[in-house]
Amino acid sequence: MSIELIILAGGNSKRFGRYKQIEPVTKKQESLIELSIKGAINAGINRAIIVIKSEIIEVLKSSLTKYSKYIKIVYVIQGEDMLKNRQLYGVGYALWISSKLINNNFLVINGDDYYSSNSIEIATKALSNCNVENNHFMLGYKLKNTLFEESNNINRGICKISDNKILFIDIATRIKIKNNITTGYLKSKSKQFSGDEITCMNFYGFKKNILDELDKHVNNQLNLNNEITIHDMINLLISENKIILTSINLEDKCLGLTNIDDLEKLKKHITKCP
Repeated sequence: MSIELIILAGGNSKRFGRYKQIEPVTKKQESLIELSIKGAINAGINRAIIVIKSEIIEVLKSSLTKYSKYIKIVYVIQGEDMLKNRQLYGVGYALWISSKLINNNFLVINGDDYYSSNSIEIATKALSNCNVENNHFMLGYKLKNTLFEESNNINRGICKISDNKILFIDIATRIKIKNNITTGYLKSKSKQFSGDEITCMNFYGFKKNILDELDKHVNNQLNLNNEITIHDMINLLISENKIILTSINLEDKCLGLTNIDDLEKLKKHITKCP
């Protein structure tokens, strides 16, 4: 069965100050989304769905046209849907509005993080070899490998794991590094982190059957007018013993754009990557 790549890039980039989804991060003026598309092609993926804002879709299409002979790219506009009058957000919602276009098992990534070609290839092989219906996975990164030096005001999903299986994903907020000490808030309490905590960077490998559960979760959250996140759905499904989510832990760095100060740091990191 073919594997598809879903890129969630419909955010407003408020902290960055401009649309980071199309921000050039290489000497060739490639964006993070373009680098992910190249990684997908190298991994043998031939169909991608990008959830994007209408304001930047033409710019993005122009930059990706040259890959059309290698991969089919479908665009979904976040915000142009039946819920125009509601202020809804969250990566779970972005995945949901693309779900009717997903035909096969699929990978999910953010549009503002740099995932190496190697990690996309690892995830593609893992999903191809996963034959148990309700088994899914995520790529796990050490917290210290997802933060720049002197990071500030960053949120990360910290995973509770047993035997490489995710038990719970909890969101740590206001993470910062100062004097080589990493601190933040977990469950509203101040906490110092070791940096070795396994972190969720929204890189998932899902069987197509999870979309039924996504639909139920989103509709329930819409009724409650809640933010819609993937990790909330995963935590619920794990607690109900409906899925097993395995963590494939990598030593790679996974860095992205949150604040404008991250841009030059990310460019330097990418130039060092193979």
